[in-house]
Amino acid sequence: MHHKGATAMEILELKRQITSGIYQSSYLFIGDEQYLIRSYTDMIADGLLDLATKTLNYEVMDDCSDIDKILNSCVSLPMFSKSKLVVVKNSGLFQKKKEDIEDMIEYVKKPCESTCLIFWETKIDKRNALYKAISTNGIFYEFEYRNPDELVKWVQAVVKKNKKTIDQDAAIRLTFNVDNGLYELENEMNKLLMYCKDKPNITLKDVNEVCVRSVKAGIFELIDALVAGQTDVAYKKLYDLLYLKEPPFMIFFMIARQIMMLNDMLSMKENGISIKEISAKVRTPDFITRKNLTNAEKYRQTGLKDAIKLLSKIDMDIKSGRITVEAGLDIIIPSLAEKKFNTISA
Repeated sequence: MHHKGATAMEILELKRQITSGIYQSSYLFIGDEQYLIRSYTDMIADGLLDLATKTLNYEVMDDCSDIDKILNSCVSLPMFSKSKLVVVKNSGLFQKKKEDIEDMIEYVKKPCESTCLIFWETKIDKRNALYKAISTNGIFYEFEYRNPDELVKWVQAVVKKNKKTIDQDAAIRLTFNVDNGLYELENEMNKLLMYCKDKPNITLKDVNEVCVRSVKAGIFELIDALVAGQTDVAYKKLYDLLYLKEPPFMIFFMIARQIMMLNDMLSMKENGISIKEISAKVRTPDFITRKNLTNAEKYRQTGLKDAIKLLSKIDMDIKSGRITVEAGLDIIIPSLAEKKFNTISA
């Protein structure tokens, strides 16, 4: 079965199968969501193997392209258990010619009933014969970062499963607060559900009180303060990020990235592109897109272009050693807040 860019709901279905004791003979996992791949691999291991004999029947092969070694492990019988699990990471077999992987293909078509085989890859060629064999005889999942709308639906589904409701703005804020995909979002959800265990409905106030705010959310609030001309508030947001041990250059980079994104979004709007299309292109919820466009319009296109020139100049000064990153941030904050972009470091 093939799940290219599996949706959040399809991933929930994978979880349902595993927790119901339904396992495939072979899996192929790839994608950016590495933590999530690890989570589902661990879930299969925990469900498939007995705790007492787990170490005897769980083999992990890192960077292994030796087909004979993989097959020997797959066909050997489990010890004191009905099942065994073989996990092969970064094998490179999914980029090889068919004649070089014939034995592996034949195994996938006729697997050992007591063995579950997981390939955990970073790169594959979808023209590859082994990929096609697993897509037909096992399950292929591509764990990509979800788009914002899917994440919101995922949050709502989890909340509903726990017999609660969540306000739309709370679900959106929760997903926006998370930088690193479903694994981190699931952790934040668990914290939130524990905090609201005696409440039937989860609100934005609950999310703000319990959940970790990402660098992205902090930068978004910093930009809001700059657009509003609130220099003192912007500095407070900056110091909050520094207190959280965020590297100064990462903060500088994120500010620059946000300003460039505002410029691109305003250009798209002026060219007649709809809010929905802009949201899809920049991967933000519609309400964030509207807010970003409101911010962009306060600078206007010329102001944003001047801001980008200033940021580029400061970037060059930092990289050449003329100023520190902290000094660069001290130039950026008042310049963006006061919309004066001629403050170039000497």
